[in-house]
Amino acid sequence: MNKIVINKKIIFTLLLSTILILPHKANAISPTLNKLLVNIDVALKSAGAVLSAIGFVIASYLWLTSGGSPEKTGLARKAFIAAVIGTVILVVASVSGQFLTMIREVLGV
Repeated sequence: MNKIVINKKIIFTLLLSTILILPHKANAISPTLNKLLVNIDVALKSAGAVLSAIGFVIASYLWLTSGGSPEKTGLARKAFIAAVIGTVILVVASVSGQFLTMIREVLGV
């Protein structure tokens, strides 16, 4: 079980670092590739925002229909926490990309 958790953490870290670093490296290779990667980045962030909103709606529905049952309320709470975590990841990804661009401009790289 621990092996699966570690593998998920490694995969998440690799994907996040690729999303943050690849568009900046691609600009040095080809402006067309950079445009493609930026469009993919925008599409993924938009899809993530939609999924996050759907997560909040589902969590709210589960909470409202739980009827005070501890099991159903716990499931709704887990769904709400997952939606919050997804939203935080989206915000961090958006802000970090802008932050890296700002640092790159300041350093003149």
